[in-house]
Amino acid sequence: MPFLTVHCACLQPLLGQHHENDVSFAALCSEAGQTESKRWFNLAAVGTVAGQWRETHVLDFLRRCTDLGDSQILNVFDLLDSEGRGTIGFAEFYYLALMLMAMKEGKMKVFLYQRSAQTILLLQALARNSLDACADVRMTPKI
Repeated sequence: MPFLTVHCACLQPLLGQHHENDVSFAALCSEAGQTESKRWFNLAAVGTVAGQWRETHVLDFLRRCTDLGDSQILNVFDLLDSEGRGTIGFAEFYYLALMLMAMKEGKMKVFLYQRSAQTILLLQALARNSLDACADVRMTPKI
């Protein structure tokens, strides 16, 4: 049993009408797929500062697209929001959408190869944040 179920239908709007019958990793990776995804992202981000998504946007999106629980979704949001701004931009969202589609189609090796630089940056941020959290715990005096 897979550790995550991805519902492909919720990713369809990212590709727009041009790819009605082709909801695929390859279509999402295409220039047209990226353009449509950005258009959809900005439409969904109406009312936010400079086209950024807050955690409520990510909660809503991932609740519809996956079987993740809220605490897991918030962990994903925290990972993507590596700068601690409380928002994610299109680049982080697109990375997430590509990863979900790659997981759905069993193309994680391709995804990791294409997005290795972004993945390494995210892992470095995660490690840095984990080390900061460990330092905070060690520095907290015992009462």
